[in-house]
Amino acid sequence: MHEKPVAVCTNCGHFIYGQAPYGGPCGLYLADGKRCRGTNRSALNSTDWAQCTYCVDGRREGERCGVCQGSGWQYVRK
Repeated sequence: MHEKPVAVCTNCGHFIYGQAPYGGPCGLYLADGKRCRGTNRSALNSTDWAQCTYCVDGRREGERCGVCQGSGWQYVRK
């Protein structure tokens, strides 16, 4: 199992690892070349994450799982 993410972007859903700047801007650039306008929302509670049910350890049919972004974890906070 891979390391759990520690934050999630409020706009694009991108997972953040390590020392995330909680509340800071998302650093992801989108397909149109513009920076995402979301912010990094802390997701440190054990109930924020569950093992991905669509893949095995971040891989699905030999490819990186798009549901869990290859992490093996799904963000489940409501």
